[in-house]
Amino acid sequence: MITELKSIPDIWKRMPSEMHARRFLEGIIWSTGRHCPHCGSVDTSALRGRTCRPGLYQCRDCRLQFTVTTLTPMHGTKLDLRIWICAMFLVLTSSKGISSVVMA
Repeated sequence: MITELKSIPDIWKRMPSEMHARRFLEGIIWSTGRHCPHCGSVDTSALRGRTCRPGLYQCRDCRLQFTVTTLTPMHGTKLDLRIWICAMFLVLTSSKGISSVVMA
């Protein structure tokens, strides 16, 4: 799916909500299967319920909770994941780099 993204409007069209962006990142980061970023265990389970946010998982070995953004620069941000994906797209597709002013 990553090769199908050709432009910023294309990203927003293919990811109409943050849930779609989270699933996109999960597919890229955990392409071989979900694993705990803390201990590396593949014995994980999804946390469900009214009080759990979507995309929250717990490792059965170390008992720590994590999401797809744990231990990444996106961890703890309030910014929409689609904006992060657009920023990564701009950096990766520019031939000479991108200035912080353009990124802002």
